[in-house]
Amino acid sequence: MASFNLTAEDCSPLLSYYPPGAWLDASSNDTFLSAYSGSSFHSTNTSGATVTVTFNGTGITFLGGHRPNYGTYLISVDGQTVANESSAGPDIFQQVLGSAYELSNGQHTAILTSSSDLTIDIDAVYIQTEIGESGSVVLSIHDILKYLSVPYSSQLSRSMIDDSNSSFVYSSGWDVNEKDYFLNNTLHYTSTAGANASISFSGDAFALYGTVSEDHANVSLSIDGKSVNVLAGAPTVSTLHTEVLLYYAQGLGSNQHTLTVSADPHSSATPFIDIDALVVYSTTGTNTGLAVKALSPIRPLHSPIQRFLAS
Repeated sequence: MASFNLTAEDCSPLLSYYPPGAWLDASSNDTFLSAYSGSSFHSTNTSGATVTVTFNGTGITFLGGHRPNYGTYLISVDGQTVANESSAGPDIFQQVLGSAYELSNGQHTAILTSSSDLTIDIDAVYIQTEIGESGSVVLSIHDILKYLSVPYSSQLSRSMIDDSNSSFVYSSGWDVNEKDYFLNNTLHYTSTAGANASISFSGDAFALYGTVSEDHANVSLSIDGKSVNVLAGAPTVSTLHTEVLLYYAQGLGSNQHTLTVSADPHSSATPFIDIDALVVYSTTGTNTGLAVKALSPIRPLHSPIQRFLAS
């Protein structure tokens, strides 16, 4: 099997917060904000408040911060408690709150629950998953900013297709934003109703990256004709978050697939959506991506760049 890790930041639509209003996006005035992965976190002081991650894979790790005034939490995976801990302690960040490994490769549900009325936070989750057939292993780095290419005997690959790549076909109504905080310094965006973008690719799995903000519309995806809605207009964010994992799908098969991205017509927000990059994972050798070596165990570090340099 080909194994790799995905990072879903606290602002990713893969994380679902409950109840409404109980979880807050980090304040830009927080003294320790830059010490968190992606310089962001969500916090709550509501007992019973939850964050749920439904994922396809074989393992999951929750990251968060420790502070002197923090409280306690529980983590369960598929209904079984895997952590019953406290986040109280000296100021230290990107700490492992709890993990579950060696799960069957399939869909699982992990829930972090606040168990006191003191503050806790969540920084990110690492998801481990597998694709392809047995006989080979490759782990991707936690971010997609750069690749570490090494000789490898199998045909495993990971290809990043930037939004500016000609493989993306955009309808009218799309514009380009060039900033250094976007992948490859570019981002395609639209606020035109009915605008869409499509791309065809070959691979077993893909991850779509973009931005989330309170003023965004939800994103409607069509994957080989099957529709999925993504909450890019996240109700729990108060500012723009970039380089966010919006959606991940696996088990596609190694044949050619078509992905179409458009604004959800039922979203209450303006139809503002964007695309930063698509990462395609393959075990067939048909893509032109780079094979990467197996990584050392997860080490929480301050930024995607630092995680890359330390791997």
